[in-house]
Amino acid sequence: MSRCGTRSPVAGCGPRGVYSDLEVNKMRVLDELVPIIADIIGAHCAGTRAREEFIRACLRMDWTEAQAMVQGMLAEPWHLIGHQESRLRQFLELMQLVQGESASSIADSLAA
Repeated sequence: MSRCGTRSPVAGCGPRGVYSDLEVNKMRVLDELVPIIADIIGAHCAGTRAREEFIRACLRMDWTEAQAMVQGMLAEPWHLIGHQESRLRQFLELMQLVQGESASSIADSLAA
């Protein structure tokens, strides 16, 4: 038996079920990127709760809200400095992968 009580080998378990190695790796990258993206948002939205709202959205796995905040930052790239724009774009790409896999996982579970 695996850690989740199933017979299939898995990399991890969570509130939404069993996760593959690929899903676990994506989540690790997200864990590393979220504070970086939050700092970028906080720096550009000083005096607001935008940084906290972004982190809260990520913790709730509200990827639509998190993506909207990042897309808002990318709408005015002339305000970004250094590697901020590339980090924001990396985050969006990762979100698309996570959301695409989530949708296919749900479809697979409904078909079974």
